[in-house]
Amino acid sequence: MRNTVLPRLIRGCFWLLPALTCGGALGAAAAPSPARPVASPAAPSAEQIVAEQPAATSVEQIVAKNTAARGGLDKWRNIASMTVYEHTQSEMPGSGSVAMVIRMKRPSMRRVDTQAGDGFAAEVFDGRRGWKARVSRAHGTKVEPFTGAETSRAAIHADLDSPLIDYAAKGNTVELEGSEPIEGRPAWRLKLTQQGQYIRHVWIDAQSFLEVKIEEFPRIVNNQIHPVNTYYSDYRSVDGLLMPFKIDTRVEGTGVAERTVVDRVGLNSQIENGLFVKPGHGLARAGGLGQSAAGIPPQLLP
Repeated sequence: MRNTVLPRLIRGCFWLLPALTCGGALGAAAAPSPARPVASPAAPSAEQIVAEQPAATSVEQIVAKNTAARGGLDKWRNIASMTVYEHTQSEMPGSGSVAMVIRMKRPSMRRVDTQAGDGFAAEVFDGRRGWKARVSRAHGTKVEPFTGAETSRAAIHADLDSPLIDYAAKGNTVELEGSEPIEGRPAWRLKLTQQGQYIRHVWIDAQSFLEVKIEEFPRIVNNQIHPVNTYYSDYRSVDGLLMPFKIDTRVEGTGVAERTVVDRVGLNSQIENGLFVKPGHGLARAGGLGQSAAGIPPQLLP
C-alpha cells in the first residue's frame, strides 16, 4: 500500500494465508469464532531431516493432503464470507504498528481497511475493478483506480480460500518441483500458475502438509528487484478450518521484514455488497450498510 501516511506493507495477501489484521479502532468483529491453537510437532534434528526426506509422491496427493489438512474441500465451500483482524509490525526503525481489517466475500470481492496512527486507507475490489483510497488530516481524502497490474493482483488475492484448494476448477495449474528444507523441516516445493501467467512457488510441510512458505510478487528496493517470501506458522483451528496466525514476510537481500499477527477471524458474517464499490462518498450510503461498515471512516465509505 503506497501512501505518505501509512508505511508500505510488503506482504500481499495470498488468500487467507492472506491477509489478516486487528480490530481495535477499526471496529469489533462480527461474532468471530474462537481459534484453537494447533500443536506443532517438535522440530527434527539435522540427522532426522536427512534421513526423513519426503518419499516420492505425486502433486495430486500433496494437494489432496493439503486440502484435508486445511479442513477439507466441503468445509471451505461452505464459507461465503470472511473477516480477518490482524496487526503488522515492521522491523524497520521507527515503524509503528499497522492495524488491518480484511473483508472477503465470494465469488471474488475483497476490501482491506488499514489504520496507522491517525491515517486511514482502503483497497477495494469488486471482482472486476478496484480502487485505493486514503484519508489524513494533512491531505484529506484521495481516491484512485487500480492500475492494470494492481487489478490483476487483486483478482488473485480475492480468492477466499487457498488457490491450491480445488485448483483445477479455478484454472490454476500446480507442478511438483522437488523437496527442500524450510526453517529446518523437509517440505515439498510446488510451482503454482494462476490465470495462466502468474507463477509463484508454494512450499508444503512434508509432515503436516500445511503451507509454510509462499513466494510473493517481487519488490523494487533502491532501484533493484528483490524476491519476497512469506513464512506461515502458528496454525489454529477456526470452526474446523486451519489458518496461520503468525505470518513473517521478508524482502530478501534487503533486511526489510515485517511480522503479522492475526487477532481473530469471523466466518460467514454478514457483509453487504455495498462495501465493495468505489469509496470516497462519505455517509451517502452508510445507512444501508449496517454493521458491515463498523469502524470505517465516513470518507472511505461508498
